[in-house]
This record gives sequence, structure tokens and C-alpha cells, in this order.
Amino acid sequence: MWFFLALALLSQSTTHLDMAYAGTTAQLTEWDCAQACAATLLDWAELSPDPELWADLIQPGQPITFRHLQDYFAGCGVEAVGYRLSWEALTSFLHDNPGSPLLAHLGEGRGHFVLVVDAGPPGILTADPAHGVHFTPASDFEETWSGVVLYFPQLHQLPTALAAGEEAYGRTQILTEASYMRP
Repeated sequence: MWFFLALALLSQSTTHLDMAYAGTTAQLTEWDCAQACAATLLDWAELSPDPELWADLIQPGQPITFRHLQDYFAGCGVEAVGYRLSWEALTSFLHDNPGSPLLAHLGEGRGHFVLVVDAGPPGILTADPAHGVHFTPASDFEETWSGVVLYFPQLHQLPTALAAGEEAYGRTQILTEASYMRP
């Protein structure tokens, strides 16, 4: 069994870090998670991000708000609608709308933005510009999530979002199976 696990891991031509960030834009500084989420979402929708638009919308050193994000997406031709959701509404939306990411605000520290892609047995699947595509245990996500999301009415079943989910499920399955193995 160990042989097959080793073979599966060695057959990967990319590092774990590259796999975790595949299809997402990593944040470069502590303060650019919103821009990285926006770039990822636009890339998934096969639209071009407009980095210069940020200069018109935000002040250096000031936090980015949902209003800034809505204005940015509008400038890129994408409607973004803000909602305050219950936990049940969030998980229901994710189950009913695969591949339709939401941009969520987490209240940890000074705040953080992530794309929420799916909800499944391993937890909430996020495309996190600080940590890549990964599952967060539902209880941890629920504790840090502020309850606020941006919804993108015209962006449904994005193939890249679906692929990110499938890859994350595959990584989770391999790691789970590896944890059950004994030498």
C-alpha cells in the first residue's frame, strides 16, 4: 500500500505548494488579499483584471471594503451583489450552485478575503490567497466568517472553480488515505 501512495505522490510533476495554489492568485503582501481574490475570480471567468483600476478606488494603507470590491468588479464588467447570510444559507447556496464562488470576508485579525467554492465533508473549500485552495473545517470557518459575501449573478459553474474543487478533493483523499496507513 505504501508503494502505491509513494507512486501516486511521485507521479505529481508539481510541488504541493504549486498544487495548492493552482488556478489562484497568491497575495504578495499582508494587505492585498482582496485584489488577489478579485484577480482569481476574473481569471476563472476568463476576464482580464485591471490593476490600474485599484489605484482609482483605494487609498494606500486604507482597508478595502465590499464597496471598493463592488466598484472594482463593476469596472471590470461584473456585477457583484453583497449579502449577509446565515450559515445555513451559505451552505445551501454552495450545495445548489457548484462552481459559483462567493467572495467572503473573514473577521480574523484585521480581516481577510477568500473565495468560497464548495461545502463538503472535509469542510468549506476556499481559494485563499494566503494559503491556496484548501478545506477549512466547517466549525473553524463558521467561527471566523463575518457572515458577509459578494455574489456574482452572471458567474455560474465556472470550469476553473469546479476543477479547483476536484483537485482539492483529490489531495484531501490522498492525505486521508495516507493517514490510515501503517508501516
